[in-house]
Amino acid sequence: MIDLFSLEFWIGIGFIIDLVLLGLLLTLSRRINRLAPGRSSRQIPDEPPSFQSGLISEINAQSTRKAEDIIEMLQPLVQESKNTAQSFESQIKEKKEIISKLNDALDNRIININLLLSRADALHGKIDARLKSQQREQWQPRPSMPATDSTSQNRALNDQQNEILDLYHQGTDVQTIASTLNLPKGEVQLVVDLKAKLMAMEQTR
Repeated sequence: MIDLFSLEFWIGIGFIIDLVLLGLLLTLSRRINRLAPGRSSRQIPDEPPSFQSGLISEINAQSTRKAEDIIEMLQPLVQESKNTAQSFESQIKEKKEIISKLNDALDNRIININLLLSRADALHGKIDARLKSQQREQWQPRPSMPATDSTSQNRALNDQQNEILDLYHQGTDVQTIASTLNLPKGEVQLVVDLKAKLMAMEQTR
C-alpha cells in the first residue's frame, strides 16, 4: 500500500493529471477534425479544398493553443502538489530522525539505569556481608585466658579494680577509664557500682 503522504503518491497524482489533460486534448482535437469538414462545407460550399484545409489547420491551432493554455493553468497546481509532496516527505523524514534519536536516548538511559541498579545491588550485597561479618565478630566469644593459678588471677583482678577505682576517685569518668585501661565500659561501670554499694553498706553498720 502506498503511503498517502509519500513522494511517490504525489508524483503519481501529477502524472495522472498530465495523462488526463493529454487525453482531453486528443479528444478535443479529434472532435474538431470530425466537425470541421461538415461545418466548412455547409458554410462555404464553394470554397476550394485548400481554403478548407487552411481553416481546419487554423481550428486545430486554436484548439492546441487552448489546450496549452489549460495545461499552463494547471501546471502550477501540479508543481504545487509536487512541492507539497516533497515537503511532507521532508517532514516525515525529520520526524523519523527525531523519533530515532529519542529511542536511542531512551535506550541509553535504560541501560544506564540498569547499570546503576546492578551496581547498587552489588554494593548492597557487600554492605550486608560486611555487616554480617561485623555482627559475627561482635558475638564471637572472647578467647579464654590462659590457665593460671587462682592467686595470680585474683591478684590481676585486684590490680585492675584498684586502677579503676583510683582513676574514678581522681574524678575520671567511666568512659575515659574504659578507654585508658582498654576495658569494656560495662565492666568498669560494674566495678564502680559494686564498690559504691559496698561502701554504703559499710557505712550503715
